[in-house]
Amino acid sequence: MLVGIPAGDGDERLVAVVQPRPGVPEPALRAALSEPLRRMGTARPDALLFARIPLSGRSRKPDRAAVSALAAARLGRGAR
Repeated sequence: MLVGIPAGDGDERLVAVVQPRPGVPEPALRAALSEPLRRMGTARPDALLFARIPLSGRSRKPDRAAVSALAAARLGRGAR
């Protein structure tokens, strides 16, 4: 899921939050995503995070606000 979070300069940082399947090692997932992310060119996210995507409501759709808050909190701690 791609979300924007506030950047220190008043702009936004684009963050890709990916929910890995259980048992998939992070290095393998980073390697698999490397080429697709590179092909995004200037639309490439500023950061890539691995986390469980929060869901909301009866429909259990991804909760964009919660994902943005999660990304902001993780990046505030120095996550890449």
